[in-house]
Amino acid sequence: MDDSKQQMPDNVPKNNRGRYGIRGSSNRSGDFNRYLFLAKTHDYILFFTNNGRAYMLRGYQIPEAGRQAKGSAVMNLLPLRPEEKITAVINVHDFEDTKYLVMATDRGTVKRCRLAEFSSVRKNGIKAVTLHDGEELIGVKITDGNNSILLGTRGGMAIHFDEQDVRCMSRKTHGVAGIDLHEADCVVAMDVVRDDAGYVLSVTENGIGKRTAVYEFKKQKRAGRGRIGYKLTAKTGSVAGLCVVHADDEVFLFTAKGYVLCVDVDELRMLHRDAKGVIMMRLREGDKVTAIWKGTP
Repeated sequence: MDDSKQQMPDNVPKNNRGRYGIRGSSNRSGDFNRYLFLAKTHDYILFFTNNGRAYMLRGYQIPEAGRQAKGSAVMNLLPLRPEEKITAVINVHDFEDTKYLVMATDRGTVKRCRLAEFSSVRKNGIKAVTLHDGEELIGVKITDGNNSILLGTRGGMAIHFDEQDVRCMSRKTHGVAGIDLHEADCVVAMDVVRDDAGYVLSVTENGIGKRTAVYEFKKQKRAGRGRIGYKLTAKTGSVAGLCVVHADDEVFLFTAKGYVLCVDVDELRMLHRDAKGVIMMRLREGDKVTAIWKGTP
C-alpha cells in the first residue's frame, strides 16, 4: 500500500554513514517509503504508476503529518486501480513548453515527451506511456531537452546516452530501447545528468554504496549493453538504485521496514565504477534498502 503525507524537511535528521537510520514512518506490514521531496502548497504533484498511468494532485490536497505518522493511503487521494502502485512522483511548478519528461521501464525502454502534455490530467488519470505485457514504468524525470540520461540495472550495469538520442514522442506511445539487458536483468533506476561535475551514487539492497565521477560513465549510443556500474558480490546484493548527485547534496536511503537514513554526499569517498563500495547504512535483520533519494540542503 502507498501512503502520502506532507512533513517539514527537518523531521528527517542527518546521520553519519554506517548508521541504522531512524523510523521514517509507522508503516503497515509490507509498506515502505520511497519518495521524499520539497513542494509548495500550490505546486502540481504528478504521480506515475507501474501501469503507465499519470494522476495529479495540488500540494495542498496532501494532508500534513509528522515524521512517524502513517500518512493518508494514496487510494484515498487518487482513484488507483487495484493492481496499480506509485513508481514515480514529479513536483511541477509550471508546465513550461521547453521542458520534457523522460520515462524508463524495467525492460529498458525509454520515452521522451513534452511536460505540457500533462498540464491537464483527468481526475481518474491519463495514460502516460503504452506498455507491453508484463512491462512496468520505473522512473520519470524532468529535463530541459539538452541533458543526458543514465540507466542502472539490478545486475550492476549502467548506460549513459544523450537525451536527444530519444526523439520527442506523443503521450500514448511506447518508446524506444534505452539499454540492451542481459538475461534476467532489469532496470531499477533512471536519472538525468545535467553537467559533468556530478557523481553517480549507487546503493545496493544490503546498504553498500559508493560515489563515482560521472565522467567514468562515458556516453554511448542508446540501446547498447552499457558498462559495469557496480561490481556485485553476495555481500553487496543487487543494486537497489542510483542517482546523480553533487558534493553539497544530501542522500536519503529508505528501507523495506520503513527506516530512513540521511547522509551528506561528501562523506562518501570517491570510488571507481567497478568498485564494491562501503557500508552506507546498517540494516536490521530481514530488512533491505528499497530506494534512494537526493536532496539539496
